Amino acid sequence: MKKLILLAIATSVILTFTACDSEEPTEKGDENAVETGEVIDGAQEEAPEEPKVELKNTINFGFEGLGNDPNNHWQSAYAPAFDSEYIYYVHKGNLYSSIYRVGYNGGTPERLVEDADAYLNVYDGALYYTLEGSGGNPYAKLMKLDLATREETLIFEVTGKKWVDDYCFDNVLITQGYAFFTIHNTGNNEYTWIYAVDLANISSVYMLYFERADRDTALVTDGEGTIYALTKTDGSNANRRKLMKLAVSDLADYGYKASFYTVLGERDLPAFATFIWGKNGYMAFGSQYRNYFYDEIDVDEDKWYAGKDDYEDLDQDSMAYKLMSTRGQRYVIGNSLIVLGTDIVFAGADVLGDTSTGLPMFICKDMDLANPQEIARFEKISFISNSTDNAFGVYNDKLYLIDNIDEGKYLVTVTPDGEITRAVIEQ
Repeated sequence: MKKLILLAIATSVILTFTACDSEEPTEKGDENAVETGEVIDGAQEEAPEEPKVELKNTINFGFEGLGNDPNNHWQSAYAPAFDSEYIYYVHKGNLYSSIYRVGYNGGTPERLVEDADAYLNVYDGALYYTLEGSGGNPYAKLMKLDLATREETLIFEVTGKKWVDDYCFDNVLITQGYAFFTIHNTGNNEYTWIYAVDLANISSVYMLYFERADRDTALVTDGEGTIYALTKTDGSNANRRKLMKLAVSDLADYGYKASFYTVLGERDLPAFATFIWGKNGYMAFGSQYRNYFYDEIDVDEDKWYAGKDDYEDLDQDSMAYKLMSTRGQRYVIGNSLIVLGTDIVFAGADVLGDTSTGLPMFICKDMDLANPQEIARFEKISFISNSTDNAFGVYNDKLYLIDNIDEGKYLVTVTPDGEITRAVIEQ
């Protein structure tokens, strides 16, 4: 998340690839099953069809119809946005950051916006992005660029007193014709707001939540008309959170009286950095990875129990356990888990990187979390810090990275099978 700027990004990035071969898991059949080609009563018996493997993961990670995948902004404010033809990303120049787009095969990028900040979304033929000012000119703006006409529109703006207010966005989620977003004032007086703007009528602005504190917030949707807000509730404990929800239909039914309401009070949840959001819940690592489903929240007891479909217990001395417990970005593509290595000090020593060995990228195919395979290494980069140099996100079951190295700029693509390709982005 944007407010978790923990480490500085080094100026150069070197990417090397390591091939990882793995044997496909075999299914154990019944001891009395007929082997392929076995003859019974003088006739050739057909080989029985192999049973389908029932995967442990039951969280639905397929987000559709949104301006960006909620996992992208949960992991990085500078995550790219995507449509069927282009990848949209922020690149830092000498004086300011600009928004570019490039095709999936690389090539020459096109600059779309000269001055931009973060939280990119592409929705219904338009690019949405944020702008922020602080110090002598504090403001926060949500902007829209019509990709056909290149007309720019101010969707939302809040301004304050210089040297008193300091505004920043925390999240932007666009779905069902509305832009939902969180804004903080981290100046002399700390505040948190969650707003919604009707994109068909931008004069309709709804304040859905307000608190006199600086609270990080994740915004997600179940894809069926409900928006969830997971909000930090204790400044000293990053894992103490409450969950709120809102029906999008409430905006039409109740207008400016619509608001988020709490469905889970302040509770210590699993390490927030290990969350991976799905439409019907999330998976996160505590003592092990578990699934947490929205429909299994016990509202009366104010508790959120893990679902029945858990993942394999990991040996606490294993590299897999240390990897899963780090704060490195992670995503599910297809039915594989991607974990980006991290240089956070409390991570296991065997998943740390330095200038000589680099920071690793791992894949757990078929959600086999006990057996991560390293598929690439990145040098002189921190996967945990927010920066325009850390532009990566998921779209259509692939992970994309905009990679800047001394030799040039590349679009890196990772598939659920762990295949990595690079396309040149012309300078």
